[in-house]
Amino acid sequence: MRKPLFIGVLTLLLAACAGLHPPRPAGFEAYDSVVVRLTSDVPKAEPYTQALQDSIVAALHERRSFASIDAGEAEPVPGQLILRINITRFVRVHDPLRIAIGRMAGSNEVGADITLLDGGTGESLSRFRLTGESPYYPPGLDWPRGTIEIAMQRLARELAGILSEWSRPAGAGSMNSWESDENSIR
Repeated sequence: MRKPLFIGVLTLLLAACAGLHPPRPAGFEAYDSVVVRLTSDVPKAEPYTQALQDSIVAALHERRSFASIDAGEAEPVPGQLILRINITRFVRVHDPLRIAIGRMAGSNEVGADITLLDGGTGESLSRFRLTGESPYYPPGLDWPRGTIEIAMQRLARELAGILSEWSRPAGAGSMNSWESDENSIR
């Protein structure tokens, strides 16, 4: 009785973890440059769009996955990836509220729809959503752990991590390396 229950729970856990990252577009490693374009559907996020765009560009530079990284409305060229990011959720918990009620104030959150486009054709390669959240912690010795800037940095790092994994050739330690190397699983 316990063994089928354990296998069922393990299967559900693995199925839930399998959907954490969007699938890799075919031929993604061929892109050597990227242009980041950020927009917002949330008016209160407008003052933070430039900071989020800067965080994303910095995270991409840190990963060194692309030879050229630009931001804004650069002219698209073949072989270039256009990273269109639209902020769809922006929750900012103000410091006085966090001081007053601590964890119950919730976390800061930035959610975005990500669309990857081919610079030459304009064809959509992939679409997915990402969310960056700050910790729930109240102010303390390690303040500021719960700021909107932390949420934006987490979203930027997650996005850069996904793109970095995708830019490696399949079979070279990438997320989808199991697709191309059948002999590695025994």
